[in-house]
Amino acid sequence: MGKKICLEIGMKTDTKGKNKKSSSPDPKESSEKKGSSMPMARIIFLIFILIFLFLFFKYRGNNKISLFPIKKRSENFAENTISHPFSLLPQNIGQENDPVPKNLQVLRIATWNLFPLDFAKINDPDCGSGIASVIAEFDLIALQGILSRNSSVLDMLVYLLEKKGKHYDYIWSCRKSKNAPSAAFLFNTDRICPDREFSCVLEVPGGESPLDALISSFRPITVSPQKAFTFILINIDLENIQNQEKEAAFSDLYEAARKRSGHGGFPEEDDIIILGTLCRTSGNLSAFQRIPNLVAVHLDKATRLDGSSTDNILFENNALSEYMERFGIADLSVFLKISPEQAKKISVHRPLWADFSLYEGGAGKDYSGISEQP
Repeated sequence: MGKKICLEIGMKTDTKGKNKKSSSPDPKESSEKKGSSMPMARIIFLIFILIFLFLFFKYRGNNKISLFPIKKRSENFAENTISHPFSLLPQNIGQENDPVPKNLQVLRIATWNLFPLDFAKINDPDCGSGIASVIAEFDLIALQGILSRNSSVLDMLVYLLEKKGKHYDYIWSCRKSKNAPSAAFLFNTDRICPDREFSCVLEVPGGESPLDALISSFRPITVSPQKAFTFILINIDLENIQNQEKEAAFSDLYEAARKRSGHGGFPEEDDIIILGTLCRTSGNLSAFQRIPNLVAVHLDKATRLDGSSTDNILFENNALSEYMERFGIADLSVFLKISPEQAKKISVHRPLWADFSLYEGGAGKDYSGISEQP
């Protein structure tokens, strides 16, 4: 904390402590007082300005997100697209509230749409603590549906996690308009390290609500950097997107993320994971069928309380070998021991998670113990 500067203004007294009486002020004395008070006021004003600038640039730098608009789609783009059905990898479906097996080198990545995540919800005793308890189960989580003019909601969430003994930080996409929700990545700083310089918002321009996606690069810090699994996450929320043309442009976003990884001093990365609310109608992943070799961890599992399937995790089958063939969808009523009505108050979406190896190439994963409980 900074030093407090206090100004004491008192009446001039004589040696006996009595107030001096004067019929008229001394002009010389008045000019001295005026001259001494003005510089002091200026000094205090400058100190406040310097403190404000220091705090502004300090916290702004920690969560800086740059805009990286993509180029306008070409006219013959549709002629070069590859349409294909989605495929599934072999998988073991985890339990609804399945913890991470402690004997495995596992990185648990999740996605959760908390719309509307605002200050009222995070301060609600029935919601805030429960949200933090769920997030604490994951090493890294992509959040959607944040309704906040600043990062105060995420700051509060980090505070609630700290009260549970967990150390988390976040990367936030910021909010562009009053009605547009924003997205964020929350990650356990004891296990995950982001590349903040790589983090940005990829945007499809046009219209009052441009389509965008928050991207960032991560790696685990519990293994050596030379062996660690490095990857790019693309956080997408299509729930309120009505423009079909914008949906089709996500293959452009995907390609822009791939190109960004090999330019501007960033290392080239082929492990790219798309996650979030990826469709408006249950199981319809048509917005991503233009991306070749893409697979989903599930196709028809209920990720909403109404039984629909709108949230997913996608990646290229021939590129990402670190997936440990294990995913799950958390049941808040079971995990938090709350009623269905209380779970709905937190979110109509359920958290979806998938397990990945800590090691590049999937080295060190033990499939024989994947379904074992600790």
